[in-house]
Amino acid sequence: MVTKDAEVEGDCETVPVLGEYTVIDEAQLAPGSSEELVLAFNSGPRPYRDTKCGVVFIVIVLLTYALGFVAVKNADFDLESKWRISRYNPGSGECELIQHGTPHVDASALVGWRVESFVGEIFTNLGSSWAVYIAPFVGALVLVTPLGFFSLWIFHRYTCQAVVTSLRFHCFFLVLLFLAYASLIGYGELRWDFWIPICVIFLASAIQLKRAWSRVPVVVQIMKSALHVVTQNLSLFLVHPVLSWMVILIDAPIITFIVYASNLGRIAPDFDAIESSPEDCSGTTGAPCCRIDRPDWAIGYLILASLVALWVIVVSRYLHSFVVSGAIAEWYAIAPHGSSTAGLTRRSLRNALGPSFGTICCSASLMTGPVLIILNWVAPKEHFESELYRPAKPFYPWGIRQSPLVVAAVSGEGFLQSARVSYDLSRRRRQPTLTVQEYRLLYQAINGLAFAFSLLYFFTVWGAMYYLTTAGRFHSLMAAEIPALILWCGQNFFHRVIVEEINTASYCTSNDSEQHHLHMDGHQEQEGDQHEPLLGAMEKGNHATSLHEDGGRKA
Repeated sequence: MVTKDAEVEGDCETVPVLGEYTVIDEAQLAPGSSEELVLAFNSGPRPYRDTKCGVVFIVIVLLTYALGFVAVKNADFDLESKWRISRYNPGSGECELIQHGTPHVDASALVGWRVESFVGEIFTNLGSSWAVYIAPFVGALVLVTPLGFFSLWIFHRYTCQAVVTSLRFHCFFLVLLFLAYASLIGYGELRWDFWIPICVIFLASAIQLKRAWSRVPVVVQIMKSALHVVTQNLSLFLVHPVLSWMVILIDAPIITFIVYASNLGRIAPDFDAIESSPEDCSGTTGAPCCRIDRPDWAIGYLILASLVALWVIVVSRYLHSFVVSGAIAEWYAIAPHGSSTAGLTRRSLRNALGPSFGTICCSASLMTGPVLIILNWVAPKEHFESELYRPAKPFYPWGIRQSPLVVAAVSGEGFLQSARVSYDLSRRRRQPTLTVQEYRLLYQAINGLAFAFSLLYFFTVWGAMYYLTTAGRFHSLMAAEIPALILWCGQNFFHRVIVEEINTASYCTSNDSEQHHLHMDGHQEQEGDQHEPLLGAMEKGNHATSLHEDGGRKA
């Protein structure tokens, strides 16, 4: 499913455009040919890839559930309470609960009383009812969707003003946040040693923004085109909520199993303590003569369940990236031809949960911090071209970070082939479509507006809690902080669609190294040429979609 990028004649020069692809049958490709390393969109039926990884993921999740039910059946939440009132009996050689001198304690009632007392103490100290402190959380959850779409509307309607304001806001938000916290917690007079690091951070941010200010027009143009694409595919915003509920439904029982597994065990004599000081064991309860003996598999299960819960979250994250990348790539492929763009998200989601599910599970298992750290350690860059390391090039960290998921979403290949294509394209690419500086500006512009809304919500909630309730300064701060963080994360879920769309278009259109390249001496041939493939692809797709919509309305 590979072919060369087609070229569309423009007014001034030939601009390569993503989307002018034809589907080639895999049987027509000679094994080992260089054509296999060219990225192209596969619109036909896709074979199942990396099925073993998908099967392993499902089996491990089911195994975690099976062992979790065993933990639920054998867990004892009264274990610690029983240990505290146990005494070693030399006659039986076991630790027994005290039956005299101390009344029998219902451990379950003891645990329940502790929980109720703890929760009651918290809300008693806060000095108000439950509803007052639940309201900020409910408000944050309710405002996530309206503010997410409102921020997208602001970027779409006032792109230049929103980008410039958001970038400037990044320079002083740390100072504002520091001063707010210092005043809210009653720190008192701010000393000079606290102002020095804040001023350094502010100056560094301002200098960085000043140096990158010349790239703001490019960022504004890319943002305009990307927002137009997103408005034509609003169904992409439903992907993350659906996947989030899937994660909750899978991980919530696993977290419950972890709680039960942490309470597995029995009260057993501590023979080392008994042999060292037998006189201390007569008439004493709890340590050091008795201990909680946990089964060997409980600790292993805690590690397994924690890793599986994390794996499910990462798989959900990559499912979202795959669906967005696949839908956007198909949109660019069919929009210039005037074809219908209905059902892009549904087809991409079907590919993600079907033929490419194993690839996503494999990527999620490998795209972890420890793996990348190990790969960075065992594969130094000085051996980049050595014969020993050449077979392992697709697994290099800098090849993995090029996101083989984008290649898999576009072409339908497996993880290994996608890693090969990703590495080969990054190796042959002489100049990226977007620089790291421009990516940073895009992220700052998108996240800055979300942070501004969250900060406004934070001060609103804190002011209402502090002046309208009996809660103190610190408790009002805590009650406003977490809802504001939830609101910020929720808005980022909307903005991630834009980031994934730009990343997909940038990655695909940056494969051309013939029209836009560097001279051998390292000087750039023409300033700004590397952005024209990306902008050309976006504008062509947007223009074609507009013509298609106008034709439909006239009809």
